[in-house]
Amino acid sequence: MDKPKYKIVDENAPNSGNDQNENLTYINVQSASTGLRFANNMIDGITFIILYVILFYFWHVAMGDLSSASGNADDSGGYFMAALASVFYYTLFESLTQKTPGKFFTNTIVINEYGQKPDFSNILGRSMIRLIPFEAFSFLSGGRGWHDRWSNTFVVTLKEMDEIKLIMEVDTIGNPEEQRVENEEE
Repeated sequence: MDKPKYKIVDENAPNSGNDQNENLTYINVQSASTGLRFANNMIDGITFIILYVILFYFWHVAMGDLSSASGNADDSGGYFMAALASVFYYTLFESLTQKTPGKFFTNTIVINEYGQKPDFSNILGRSMIRLIPFEAFSFLSGGRGWHDRWSNTFVVTLKEMDEIKLIMEVDTIGNPEEQRVENEEE
């Protein structure tokens, strides 16, 4: 990956840009609202449960064990499998498309701290952090939740992402040195 030229800071999050680096241009963004994040969570929760129940059922049918296809609430192995499935769900969708089904419906997208697609380790980290008890409530303090802050990612609207791209393009157009370097690379 090229050396980053921009760093995203959340205009609503305290301490978001404390590590000011003179070599980077900082772009203030408006993270997706709490309402959009709640909608993402609800849609993803419902989608995950539906997919998990279907896969759980077909797994037991394939194994010929229909008696346990109804599940057992006291089965700690079931909780472990659900946690693994949750990590897989979020990691798969966000690493391939930067969106989960909830984000498709709410027109939001995951980006890294440089306004780009997060790498796999950031996405996997986001997905695993979601397993921390009460993590979903970390949004109530305002700003970004733990799985955003700790993985250096942001969830923004597609409109906000278009504005970020425009700022980056305009800055490049206005900088003859960057134009020369980009032209040489082509």
